[in-house]
Amino acid sequence: MSSTALLVGRFSIVELRLLFRRPLIAMTTILVPLGLGFLTWLQAPAPTDPRWGAVLGERFLMLLILSVYLVSTIVVTARRQALVLKRLRTSELTDTGVLAGILAPIALVALGQAAVLFAICLLAGAPLPAQPLTVIAGVVAGIGLTVLAGLATATLTRTVELAQLTTGPLLIAALAGMYLRLSSDPNLVLLGLAMPLTGPLELVSAGWAGSSLLVVPEGLPDVELVAVGGTALWVALFGVVIHKAFRWEPRS
Repeated sequence: MSSTALLVGRFSIVELRLLFRRPLIAMTTILVPLGLGFLTWLQAPAPTDPRWGAVLGERFLMLLILSVYLVSTIVVTARRQALVLKRLRTSELTDTGVLAGILAPIALVALGQAAVLFAICLLAGAPLPAQPLTVIAGVVAGIGLTVLAGLATATLTRTVELAQLTTGPLLIAALAGMYLRLSSDPNLVLLGLAMPLTGPLELVSAGWAGSSLLVVPEGLPDVELVAVGGTALWVALFGVVIHKAFRWEPRS
């Protein structure tokens, strides 16, 4: 392992400890997967019901919003506001290493939360995933995309208090996509799949059920490919925002 990777790893461990020192984030880490799992338990379909895939995908989307998107936006904004990012740039870490060290703990915690959520859903009667690799791809893509979304939003957020406002547009778009994809109109389904974070949701849903229940306009590829394409486009968009507008010092 290279010295750079070791430095990033050590920094990530420190960040993980700091992450759990924030009471709100610590409670969110524990309560969100338990709360979503309990909600699923109360509304659980029959074990053979084909809707289980959709239910698990939607619960995963809520987990991404509450535990990854909001947390990553707040943490990066807080670190910049406290001049931590500026000081870290003078350390042995590269710029990429600094951001990776801050965001990696959030991603790792999200993986654990997803595992807890899915375990509770299985106990509530959900069948085993028909295509586990597709589910894993959706989880990894979803966490990665949401971390980028949080970093991009933090780029445009001046203070932690303003994060309540700056996270609103993407949150609304993601929730709109979750409902639009269930429309009987193929064009609205396509619009829903084009919304941020909906692609990973659909990968988890289709992977768990074995196939997607959605119908896209004729001439387009399978729903899963549309979901992957939409995810890739959002990754590119967030990457451009971060590259063009990210600041290491507090925004004036």
